[in-house]
Amino acid sequence: MGQDDHDRRNQEPAPPPRAPQSPPPNLYDGQYGKQPSVPNPYASGQYSHQRPAEQDPGFLKYVLPIRTSPWAILSSYLGLVSVLLVFAPFALITGILALNQINNSDKWDGKGRAWFGVVMGALGTIGLIVVIAMRSGG
Repeated sequence: MGQDDHDRRNQEPAPPPRAPQSPPPNLYDGQYGKQPSVPNPYASGQYSHQRPAEQDPGFLKYVLPIRTSPWAILSSYLGLVSVLLVFAPFALITGILALNQINNSDKWDGKGRAWFGVVMGALGTIGLIVVIAMRSGG
């Protein structure tokens, strides 16, 4: 028994060749038919021309006060309660402050809220003056 016989006995047999693996089964195939695949438009750069969300909030700026001046937000709420007449002068003042802030900076939005506060504040302030004049004069 030579060295060659000893090497042949100690060698492990070669593993059998592996069969090619099939892909995993598609869970969508079956009773409902094959579902179409939808490409990811963001992967292809199709929407790369759009600005980031922090620059263009889209419809969210109408729902949430994104980039809205804090003075405009305060003015709009004070304008809502200016029917009580006590809050009307404050709605007018904060609305004017908001319009100044918005016009002097490109950073802030909220002109609609600010104008609402100015208009409601002005109407409520006129009503307050009328009520005070009627009470003190009568």
